[in-house]
Amino acid sequence: MAVSSRSGITILFVTIVVCTFILFPILQVVVERDPQLSAYDDDKNDLSQFRESLENGDGTSYNVSAILSNPAVLEEVGNPSETLLIIAGTESPYTFLELEIIVEFIANGGSILVFGDFDYSNTIANLFGIKFVKHKLWDLNYKGNVSLIETTANVDGKPYAVLLNEPVAIQSAPIPPSAWNSNAGYLNPYQTIFMTTSPQSYIDLDDDGEISDADETAPESGFTLGMRFDMKSEGGDPGSVVFISDSSVPINDMFDRSAN
Repeated sequence: MAVSSRSGITILFVTIVVCTFILFPILQVVVERDPQLSAYDDDKNDLSQFRESLENGDGTSYNVSAILSNPAVLEEVGNPSETLLIIAGTESPYTFLELEIIVEFIANGGSILVFGDFDYSNTIANLFGIKFVKHKLWDLNYKGNVSLIETTANVDGKPYAVLLNEPVAIQSAPIPPSAWNSNAGYLNPYQTIFMTTSPQSYIDLDDDGEISDADETAPESGFTLGMRFDMKSEGGDPGSVVFISDSSVPINDMFDRSAN
């Protein structure tokens, strides 16, 4: 049945009303929502306490600057060996050019701390032959609820109790042809595992929310949660790269828990 002109005008008016009074406010809330992982805001998902500890903590006095777009600014760093790049919750993959800049930064003595999990941190992790496994990690060693996993980080021979919030496992992965091609001397860094799950842990490979026969069981050593790579070089003093498989460790809501 054909739609009359009057009906067409009515439908158009209703559409305009719906878009104006329902859809637009919803979209406006989405667009205007507060950013997370901000180094300068005080919400529970921000990093202000972590930033303050870097600036004023015991034995630290970093001058902290936020990089909101890409790592190209690293090319302007005059003292890479005194600089730490912190990457938390990568929202998009790094391009080949950006990876080259990061590799050059490391080669010149810069160090990197990566907090990753279900994000795009694998674009950096893959350079080191590892990956963040993007499936739910279960561990019988949890606190309060199954999302909060208790573990121990061994740093410089000292154990520290750490509480993680929905971490993932770190496993081996093929090293793709990448920016390392021009820096072949760094392909075999010295690696250290400093944090793991308990042996009673599982990776939910079928994503069914339950522990089942389809899931991967941890070895006796547990799944890896933290790795450090100290770079090798014959003609210089390159930096190091640390991976922690939980982007929420440095947020305000988690920063004061255990020895985080």
